[in-house]
Amino acid sequence: MAGTPVTLFQGPRGSSDERAALLFDGIEPTQVLALDSLDELLFTVDTVDGTFGIIPLENNVNGEFTGALSRLILTTEHCMVTQVRTLEEEIGAYGLVGNVIPREALVNIDILPKFSRALRELDVEALPAETTFEACKAVIQRGNPEMIAFAPKAIAEGLGLVPVIALAHHNQMLRTRYGLLQRDPILSPKSSRSTFLLWPKDDSVGTLSTMLEEFRVNDIDIVSLRSFLFALDSSHAFLFSVNNGLLDAKLQATLKTLVGQGVRARLLGDYGIEDLLPIDTTVEKVRMLDGIANYEAEMVRLQGGKA
Repeated sequence: MAGTPVTLFQGPRGSSDERAALLFDGIEPTQVLALDSLDELLFTVDTVDGTFGIIPLENNVNGEFTGALSRLILTTEHCMVTQVRTLEEEIGAYGLVGNVIPREALVNIDILPKFSRALRELDVEALPAETTFEACKAVIQRGNPEMIAFAPKAIAEGLGLVPVIALAHHNQMLRTRYGLLQRDPILSPKSSRSTFLLWPKDDSVGTLSTMLEEFRVNDIDIVSLRSFLFALDSSHAFLFSVNNGLLDAKLQATLKTLVGQGVRARLLGDYGIEDLLPIDTTVEKVRMLDGIANYEAEMVRLQGGKA
């Protein structure tokens, strides 16, 4: 469609990044294009008008944050994340026939740790696949009933594969949060969340507490705070997520004051960075130190029984 913004993702075709693109508002499937590298995607969105980008922000396979966030901070000047969506897919074993004991399994390397135990138990050899889509296609092309692929149900069954009964109870639910990247977005005054990076020029004892005091005075509700160390000069930057949109007057006043004090700022978007999956328990069930006596006993234990 002429005039429709092009949405870019880091290839290859059939990857979860491509499927994630269709979760966002206003994205036309015919205008979703693959690029070879993340840096190429970021550079294109940052310099070419009329392009969007899809980047993974965090997932529950590789950890809370992916490398995309650091690359965004380091390689772009104008890009912000304007929408966040979660791609949730149940990954299972699929083959040409369901009642089979598999001997080989094609699996994307990123999700292999989720299934390595099951493969060892059945003595199944794991073969690498670039994407779950490519894994399914390879099973079909090779025509070997003892070869299976690990893939989302929609992908596998869409290509004519069926669930493998022997591995049915090993299905895993994977969730990945994606951001829609846009150059020079028009922000909404209704937004109630935002994320930004603050990098003090004076990286000394008390720098963080000074910034936190400014947030307190202006009644800024901090949801999440992460510290990052820049290796070359050993300085610290701080990634904040707050319950205030970037157009919120109190937040604007706070950031303006901090910038005036020599703190460098990078606005990343009106969205929140928080833990993808909550800890599945109550705090009472977590082993924590409660009370001075318990704390002192723990310190004695850590010193080999010496007070």
